[in-house]
Amino acid sequence: MGFDFDLCYKPGSENKAADGLSRIPFPLGESTKSTLLALSIPSVLELHGIYKEIASSQAVQSLLTQIQHRLFSGQGYEIIDGRLWYKRRLVISSDCSFIPLILSWVVILGVPSAGLLHPLPILNQVWEDISMDFIEGLPVSQGFNVILVVVDRLSKYAHFLGLRHPFNAIDVAKCFMADVVKLHGLPKSIVSDRDKIILSSFWKDLFRLEGTKFSYSMAFNPQTDGQIELLNRCLETYLRCFASGQPKTWHKFLSWAELWYNTSYHTSLLTTPYKVLYGRDPPAVLRYEPGSTNNFELESMLHERDWMLLEIKARLLHVQQLMKNSADKHRRDLQFAVGDWVYLKLKS
Repeated sequence: MGFDFDLCYKPGSENKAADGLSRIPFPLGESTKSTLLALSIPSVLELHGIYKEIASSQAVQSLLTQIQHRLFSGQGYEIIDGRLWYKRRLVISSDCSFIPLILSWVVILGVPSAGLLHPLPILNQVWEDISMDFIEGLPVSQGFNVILVVVDRLSKYAHFLGLRHPFNAIDVAKCFMADVVKLHGLPKSIVSDRDKIILSSFWKDLFRLEGTKFSYSMAFNPQTDGQIELLNRCLETYLRCFASGQPKTWHKFLSWAELWYNTSYHTSLLTTPYKVLYGRDPPAVLRYEPGSTNNFELESMLHERDWMLLEIKARLLHVQQLMKNSADKHRRDLQFAVGDWVYLKLKS
């Protein structure tokens, strides 16, 4: 029909959405009797218990007998393996003892979450309202194994602070005061998850005395502050590109990661967080010119910085190419010329 395509075999374990081509057709003359291939039930249900109740139910058995003898012509009913089904669903009695359990699973699996999403309000001043979160489970690097991420919710400007685990509320407060408050002052509000450090009475009392209000994201609902969740994933990816060969060196690049993030273009801002905060473009990072300094330590540091920037660029390009190759498996190369007719797909 004018289409160019290939037929590719998929193993059954990978064929999650089987179509007509995956079905084995019945030979001519063979009965097309339905066969039960699979039955989905909650893991806590005893299927034999349900079958036993069906067998003892007068209502279900009476209906089954009527359909067998064609005394009832209800649409959608069929008999499979001696049991009554309606539109490919097993028929049980109205007083079945398993109904409450089945309904509880249906509510969990099939009903959207209650309540609509209420986004956090748009703000007026930078560093008055911030978000905080921890990135944990990192390999120890120069004694650090946790990152405290602090983000201004208006400008998106962020600070990445290294912490040594185990730490307590006082340690986090000292770090917060030394690296955030001294630069931007105390915020009016803080949005955070329900980490035990943030929930501690020390933090509550400290910020209560300063007039700062805490807002906590709900359990199992990180969408309350999706901005910082997305930033965490970006930071982890960036550090992974930096230190994939030497995972225990990530803290060495944490300050560069902070500079990279704050000077990167944000589609939601239509500019960089740096420019929103300071009102100007960030200064360019110049490459080191050999022979421009006689200081050996400075020369080594600049060499390492330039190598690091080239390495991260190469790694990001490699990751980008992998993503492109993966996406191109589901695409085909098309070239259009001016004047060609094409189909345009519109989404309402």
